[in-house]
Amino acid sequence: MAGVSRETPAGNVPVMRRRLRHCLGHCLGDRRWLGIALLAAIPLLAACTISNDPDGWAQPIAAEVEGRPVIIARVEDKLIGAIDLDRADAIVWMFPGAAAGRPESDDDDRPFPGLDDPVDAQGFYGAPATIGANDDEFVVADHNEGVVYAIRRDGSSARVLLDTGVPVIAGVVVADDARTIFVATTDERVYAIDTENPPRDVDDHEAFVWPPAEVEGRIWGTPALVRSETHGPLLIVPTMSGHVSALRTSDGTTAWTFVSGAGIASDVAIDGGLAFFGGFDRTFYAVDIESGDLRWSAQGAHWFWTNALAVNGAVYAGDLHGAVWAWDAQTGAARWPEPFQAGERIRAQPALTAAGELVIITREGTLLAVDPETGAQIWGDPETPLRTSNRVLATPLVLDDGSLVISDDQGVLWRSRVGAGRVCQVYPDRNLECERLLDTDRG
Repeated sequence: MAGVSRETPAGNVPVMRRRLRHCLGHCLGDRRWLGIALLAAIPLLAACTISNDPDGWAQPIAAEVEGRPVIIARVEDKLIGAIDLDRADAIVWMFPGAAAGRPESDDDDRPFPGLDDPVDAQGFYGAPATIGANDDEFVVADHNEGVVYAIRRDGSSARVLLDTGVPVIAGVVVADDARTIFVATTDERVYAIDTENPPRDVDDHEAFVWPPAEVEGRIWGTPALVRSETHGPLLIVPTMSGHVSALRTSDGTTAWTFVSGAGIASDVAIDGGLAFFGGFDRTFYAVDIESGDLRWSAQGAHWFWTNALAVNGAVYAGDLHGAVWAWDAQTGAARWPEPFQAGERIRAQPALTAAGELVIITREGTLLAVDPETGAQIWGDPETPLRTSNRVLATPLVLDDGSLVISDDQGVLWRSRVGAGRVCQVYPDRNLECERLLDTDRG
């Protein structure tokens, strides 16, 4: 079927229409929009619908495992892996596949060390987070089973922190104590967990740091942790109903709620006392973290499903029309004469390199770079686009050496560099000659 996104199920049109109607009614909140929205959104087939066979869009992160610099990323077969890009034997460990130090076996049903049962992973959406005084464990949430796992840094074992029983799409948020975590779910709840004494049962509310907090709407975007002068530490939670709630991390009570015009699927960004997020009403919002009042808003060309980048007094976001916008973070004034037109839908968050280049990667995997001050394109040729082989939904990782690591929607890892005329596959297959040339063909 033409126009069907790989982010949505495409096998049963009547089912898709019902899901689309339900989803838009929930996402947009205002049923007066529903008839128009159905017609406008059919080509996208409800960007707010997750596939029955999800893969996830977890952002890769840089880490170190036993002295080896690695990338923790979602890779093939819906696994989370520690990958050493500097060695031929790139796999350090895979979860829930090959634990570190455990010989390979034909028995695929063996539980991962530390777990009682095998893990049927069905997609990781939130970026891995670290917990422990020495960042001893990586925390990830499996979308399908709704189980939150803590994986030892060396990949030797794992443990269950919480079985929510419902899909989890938002990333896990770690408190400043590196011990307490916040898990936001699609059943409109937020859990606060002491990872040193995790609850045995999701219904044992006394075992949590505070009873599960209920919010208005399913949660897809990752909440943001911020300190408020008025309320103390807050967790800013976006929802698919358009409500954004600020929960006090001390007890889970609500400090304020902001109601936008439509569903919010992106993460919340924080800068200068403001919370930033875009919605499915084509509107980008800046909200005061103290009061929940709207500071400013701006219209986009299409739905916002890109996480905003708030840095150096500016905020950048892309929309599903392919426009990249730049505003003054405090006033909302446009920083560029006009938005940058990438020419393809944008899902991944923009990334800023150490050299000051704003990297844009489209959903089709095309890499571009613009001047963050002017919006002028400084890298990328529309006639011969530089792109990955698969779609890209995850935010690229900028390494200390200035190179980019990109995780596509098939679990393939790529490497590139602003100014280079190539993007190189580095996992699972590797093009060493391509990588060698990255430092020699910069334009």
